[in-house]
Amino acid sequence: MLASSLPSVVILKNLAKRVLYFWANRLEYYTDHGTEHSARIESLLATMRLQQDPSAPQLNVEEVALLELAAWYHDIGNLCGREQHSRRSETIINGPWGVKWLGAHLSGQEREVLGKICFAHGAEPVTVHPRIMTLTEAAQSFDVRVRLLGALIRIADACDADYRRCPVEPFEILTECPYPLAEGIDHWEGHQAVQKVTLSPGAIVLDLDMSRNPTEAEQTVRDVYEDFLAVKDVLSGEGFNYDAIYVKEVGRFPVDVSSWLKGL
Repeated sequence: MLASSLPSVVILKNLAKRVLYFWANRLEYYTDHGTEHSARIESLLATMRLQQDPSAPQLNVEEVALLELAAWYHDIGNLCGREQHSRRSETIINGPWGVKWLGAHLSGQEREVLGKICFAHGAEPVTVHPRIMTLTEAAQSFDVRVRLLGALIRIADACDADYRRCPVEPFEILTECPYPLAEGIDHWEGHQAVQKVTLSPGAIVLDLDMSRNPTEAEQTVRDVYEDFLAVKDVLSGEGFNYDAIYVKEVGRFPVDVSSWLKGL
């Protein structure tokens, strides 16, 4: 089993780092989907584990190992382009590439589970639906809560939404090039308005500076909120009790996100 071999987890993370470093340096898309993004997701997941209700069943060692790997492999589908990259991540992990590069450390059933978790971070609200998360009989033999892990990777991915996704200096350099990239520029500008995202038991808080790109910032908030709504029930059913999202603009008190969006 994967969980019994910590060196395998380290080896697989290092492989993902090399692949993500290559993709991030192709400069096809502004927003960071490289190694720093994955490292922040892993950190967010660790925070969420500490905030789980202690009376709820805690993640077992196999679940923790798969979740950590999902932080590093969920965006590997970007190697084939941004379109449907979450589905491609699942396909790559389960296909010939996954057999060759992951097969020495992950069984076919483990790769199937990892692929499902990675797919769940995608934009479609149905990606944590039981029908979508159905596993083969062999993969079901693992003591792993696939829907929960998919929900965790999705909300952690969504919460990596602050300015670090789109650092200002390289953005200014790239956009001043004679032929600047167009894809993803709105996401870049929206993330710049998010000063930080704080997870605490009961709530997720987005600190905003609306003097920077307010229209794009609104869309970034909506994106986080959409992902939150898609997984809220799954998370709360397992003791991850994030009941609401709040928006805190500079110099103002936090406001529930739904009220904030209505007031725009």
